[in-house]
Amino acid sequence: MAEYAKVRDQYMAGLLRTVATQHGVTEEQVRESLTHRPFGVDLAVMVSFAMFYAWAADLIVRRSSMIMTAYISVVWTTVAVLLGETWAGFIESVRLGTGHLSYRADRIPWGHHYVTIWIATAVLYWLVAIVRYRRTLVLA
Repeated sequence: MAEYAKVRDQYMAGLLRTVATQHGVTEEQVRESLTHRPFGVDLAVMVSFAMFYAWAADLIVRRSSMIMTAYISVVWTTVAVLLGETWAGFIESVRLGTGHLSYRADRIPWGHHYVTIWIATAVLYWLVAIVRYRRTLVLA
């Protein structure tokens, strides 16, 4: 791994020099630009996954008792966080046009906010459950 990292860093240094020269900026500016992500893509990932998640949560809640809904909320929320990370990685692969993200996968925000995303998906699950159970009570 040490040899790989050395060769990768040498290659990246050359690449950054070339890009900096071609665009009339410093190597540091090019390196810093690597940390910026397109907000629209990350927003699209989150919104599209939230829509899928809410739809799936509704299906689960419709087929569950109240007690099972409580239990499943923990399980489904945990699974959803992992599925969402896979979804974010897939979208990043499509965006970059490669199936191999390597160290670029670390730039995807999803993997840096597990607890926040878990809480958000749990809240969304319970909002879906409340809406579903209220509809059931009104119709009954």
